[in-house]
Amino acid sequence: MIYTHGKHEIELFDSIHNLPILRFQRFNKYQMIACEVGNTLSDYDQRMSKALQFMQKGMKDEAIQELENCRQTVFNALNEFTPSGKSFAMLVKRIDGKVYDTFSPDDLDRCLIHLEQIGLGTADAIAKLREVKKKIETELVVYYPVFFPKNGNKEQTILRVKRMNVLLDQVIENREDPSDELFDVEKEILENDKPNIWNVWKTGNMERVLEVDFQKFAISVMKHTGQVLDNMTTFTFYASVDLLKEETKTSKKR
Repeated sequence: MIYTHGKHEIELFDSIHNLPILRFQRFNKYQMIACEVGNTLSDYDQRMSKALQFMQKGMKDEAIQELENCRQTVFNALNEFTPSGKSFAMLVKRIDGKVYDTFSPDDLDRCLIHLEQIGLGTADAIAKLREVKKKIETELVVYYPVFFPKNGNKEQTILRVKRMNVLLDQVIENREDPSDELFDVEKEILENDKPNIWNVWKTGNMERVLEVDFQKFAISVMKHTGQVLDNMTTFTFYASVDLLKEETKTSKKR
């Protein structure tokens, strides 16, 4: 996809058919950081609100972790680290004649500076990011519904519907005080949405899990398929994983 901004051309990876799997994996990491940590005042407010919810439900450890993530939000803001911006930079193939074929943190910073120089600010980049992200997610749901289910977390959806029904019952019965049932279902929702650790110096941090565990998984895929990961698109990667699953099932039946 070639996106025109003024007199400039920005070529983007906008499909699982051309998006390299290594870029997609790193793209997902920055998307998770944007969602679970962020860098704006709104993100800070969300983290604090979630921490309070955990405290109200007696979930002390989860509240502390959410506050740790809140500190990370402030750190990101002070250091002008924009996870959503990094996500967009991951999708940039070239800007005019400048090709961005590597994507280390420094490479992404250079890409973002280049985008600012041609007049594409953060707000415009995030708007374009949402558009491309939606297209990629739709393709993943269509081609690989086993790995990317259409309705997302079904258990969480069921719990939220249950909470809504409890609230409706309270309105119908004209009850002003929150019920124990409401407390329990809201706690269950929070237990299914515990915060991840994003401090890279702590054991079990999600950044290490995403990078190292994915690399191990990818090495296994390469070992069984003989393909080179650096040249593999997202479409081909998940097709390979799907094939390996089918072959494993077949071998177990014999």
